Amino acid sequence: MKLGIALSGGGIRGIAHAGVLKALEDNNIKPDIIGGTSSGSLVASLYAMGYSPYYIFLLFKRYAKDMVSVDPVPIIGGLKEFLVNKKIGLSGFNKGDSIETEYNELAYRKGIKKISDIKFPLVITSVDIKRAKEYIFTNNIPDAKDENIGYIKDISIGKAVRASSSFPRNILSL
Repeated sequence: MKLGIALSGGGIRGIAHAGVLKALEDNNIKPDIIGGTSSGSLVASLYAMGYSPYYIFLLFKRYAKDMVSVDPVPIIGGLKEFLVNKKIGLSGFNKGDSIETEYNELAYRKGIKKISDIKFPLVITSVDIKRAKEYIFTNNIPDAKDENIGYIKDISIGKAVRASSSFPRNILSL
């Protein structure tokens, strides 16, 4: 029997996934495939690249503030839009540049340039909300593919986790 593990989102609370992976390791349980979305993709990709759960914890602790920073200027602009036009339009969350850069650097340390270079089966999910299309970034494309899902192997780790953990620039527009 094969074991797969799917890690959910949850922002900075996604670090709890490193604890789950550590508990599995401590009990000699190793998944055969790992996947994640949003913050789960951050942990899943590091694990698939060969980083230990403890080291993943240390990386989150070190880089969390940089990766989740907020640009307040567009948010203030969104509040102004609400006051003037009675529309809610919040934007300004981190564009993801730092996540992409940091994850590409972590991948390069392991000799990995693209998701297809990772040996451990990995699945990272994402959605293109503009086109209403699901995408799966993976090094393990299944034989029986869903035609409604785009499967991508030729992408950097940084770009894949950035896509999975991104917010739309305009979150609400009423």
